[in-house]
Amino acid sequence: MKIRIAIALAIMAATASPTFANSGMTPERSVLDRILQGHGKPGETATSVSNPAISYVVREDGKLVKTNTKFGTTEVVQPNWWFGMSPREREIRGLY
Repeated sequence: MKIRIAIALAIMAATASPTFANSGMTPERSVLDRILQGHGKPGETATSVSNPAISYVVREDGKLVKTNTKFGTTEVVQPNWWFGMSPREREIRGLY
């Protein structure tokens, strides 16, 4: 039984994608993912694939403008990485 488990694990390891552990860092990731993670350039835009009514634009200050054309709403949001930082870290980086 142990040999079967070892063989199964060896097969899984051999067939696993080499980018599995770094899936967020692959060059193929979408523009929307980059923008939401805070790596977008000012003026860069992206539209959601699952909900085409939602689009994002990167402002000069790094914040995102989220627009929902279905409901006619616009809001300014922070990239996702912002929420993992303490207020002190944001202040040191000049993000206030």
